Amino acid sequence: MSFSRLPVFFAALAAGLLVHAAPGAAQLAVEPLFLEVAPGQSVAIRARNTSEKPMTLELEIARRHVDKDGVQTRTAADDDFIAIPPQAVVPPLGSQVFRLQSLPTGGPESRSYFVTVHQLPVKLGEIEGGGAQLQMVFAFDVAVHTVPPGAEAKPQIVSAALSQTTVAPPKAETAAGAPDQSETKDRIAVPAVEVTLRNAGTKYVYLQNLEFIATGVDAAGSKVDLPRWDQNEIIDAAGVTLVEPGAERIFKLPLRHAPALKSVSVEVRQRPQL
Repeated sequence: MSFSRLPVFFAALAAGLLVHAAPGAAQLAVEPLFLEVAPGQSVAIRARNTSEKPMTLELEIARRHVDKDGVQTRTAADDDFIAIPPQAVVPPLGSQVFRLQSLPTGGPESRSYFVTVHQLPVKLGEIEGGGAQLQMVFAFDVAVHTVPPGAEAKPQIVSAALSQTTVAPPKAETAAGAPDQSETKDRIAVPAVEVTLRNAGTKYVYLQNLEFIATGVDAAGSKVDLPRWDQNEIIDAAGVTLVEPGAERIFKLPLRHAPALKSVSVEVRQRPQL
């Protein structure tokens, strides 16, 4: 069984600092990283300790909220689930299954959460002669959505208008034809369409799972079908892509290769599943 890995965190306990570590350094693996559960039902999260030392893990549950500009906040929501066990000591090279029992909410709309599996730090012994000590701890976010039966997402375009945004410039190629990684260039300004989208349904939706179909009118008054955006372009444009039931999102999709336009319109539909 394979385990997915996310970027992990170093906790510099002596200085109270938090910095990112390379994914390859992780000693904790968690799966799955995405779950849907009906209210009142349960799901399982498996955590694996790949180190040669015991590891104490704890679950933390937070409700996710994303505003119209894509700013995400977390609110403690431990009372929305029963976690069994809420904390566990995982032996070296061992694993632990955490079960989450979703408590019924009674409402027709889905709810979105982060269930964070995080390692608790251990007490460090004193160093002879003094000095700072660093301890590495790991944390993984599992996206969990409680979805009542019959809930559906209904994405709708509220407005679309010509604007401007910034994108990463194309990477220059080396003599061998490979992308040049030797320098980092500043983002460049390009025309864009600013989209306001509303989820009028009762189930969450992720923007990258939608297909945006844009049509423009050029300076001569001719209709222009614009190139489609792929999932990576949408993620880069929107950042946090979750849209909760009843919520709106505003984001700018770049028009990299479009002619000069007088106006633009956008339609949205579910992206076909491969």
